[in-house]
Amino acid sequence: MKIKKTFSLLFGFFIAIIMIFPLYWMISLSLMSNLEIYQLPVKFFPKSFYLENYKYVFNTETFLYFRFLLNTILVAALGGFGTAIGSSLPAYAFSKLEWKGRDLFLSITIATLMIPEIAYIVPRYLIFNKLNLIGTYAPMWLPSALGTAFNIFLFTQFFKEIPKGLSEAAIIDGCNHFQIYSRIVLPLGKNSIITVVTLHFVWAWKELMTPMVYFTKNKMFTLSLGLKNFVSSGAGAGEIPLGAGMAAAFLTALPVLILFLVFQKNISGGIATTGTKG
Repeated sequence: MKIKKTFSLLFGFFIAIIMIFPLYWMISLSLMSNLEIYQLPVKFFPKSFYLENYKYVFNTETFLYFRFLLNTILVAALGGFGTAIGSSLPAYAFSKLEWKGRDLFLSITIATLMIPEIAYIVPRYLIFNKLNLIGTYAPMWLPSALGTAFNIFLFTQFFKEIPKGLSEAAIIDGCNHFQIYSRIVLPLGKNSIITVVTLHFVWAWKELMTPMVYFTKNKMFTLSLGLKNFVSSGAGAGEIPLGAGMAAAFLTALPVLILFLVFQKNISGGIATTGTKG
């Protein structure tokens, strides 16, 4: 048993190193000068903290970091809190209400997870174009606020774990289903709500395709699109130092890393308490 446990720990440590190394390498390169970056043999730790890369990022006109940061927080917050409501409402119906065809509709909802996200781009664009919402933030958060299959499934599985007796007792006390949902189910589902909101924040932070399709003005860009334009605008011609590109990438990833560390226990608890009961 000790050998098996030791092997498991070593294997887990090895996997952790593989996962963490790209982040470490990005931070390390962001603190090196171009001369040091291209030196041979390869250096894995900067001799001195070269902060000019970060000054370059903050002073450039093509990467408006704080403006892009606010844009990203806006769409991530609207979509995150919107999907918490838009996904938990149908999840309550799937988990707590008895109605004909419930299991079939739940299966169809889960089956939509098999459809690649890129397949939705054209029909969504046509819908938002008809609604005159092209060039606004609505396409970034509105579809999520209407509910997503994964989040509906996550909430459904968690709500099924809440004892049915609580709902029955509330009905005897005169509560309707919306009161049960808002006063009993949602408070007990705090971890699942935090999990859904945080996961959506991560998705919104890294999403590139949607803002590329719908955003037409530089000041509306999110961090991911701003980073893409910053790197591609001059990296090929050698205008942007590699260290500056790594600094911009680290600044883009930093807020969501902090968010995950703050809510790590809640996310783990939300996923762990989400059972697979039919």
